[in-house]
Amino acid sequence: MRPSITHQTPQIQVLQNHTRILSGNVDFGKSNTDQAKNIQGWHALNITTPATANTDFPVPVSLGYIPDFFQVTSINANAVIYKGVTPWTAEIIYLRCSVASAIVSLFIH
Repeated sequence: MRPSITHQTPQIQVLQNHTRILSGNVDFGKSNTDQAKNIQGWHALNITTPATANTDFPVPVSLGYIPDFFQVTSINANAVIYKGVTPWTAEIIYLRCSVASAIVSLFIH
């Protein structure tokens, strides 16, 4: 009979964590205060893009650092959201939309 393991090695802990993640436990959450969220990021919901297409528009964020990426989670138009020319800060990112007056939700990280 094999002896029982009384403690977990770091390697076992890493494998168990990867198994947990790969089993569907990654969660963006539904809001910035959702306790289920386990990916660091910021939800920006229902933002209306400018009435002029391809114009920088600000999106406020509160991550404590300058984000690197954004993902479109919802959009009401056949449009492309892309990075604007104004530099991003820890408080505001600037994006552009290929069509006018689209309503978009984003996850920024």
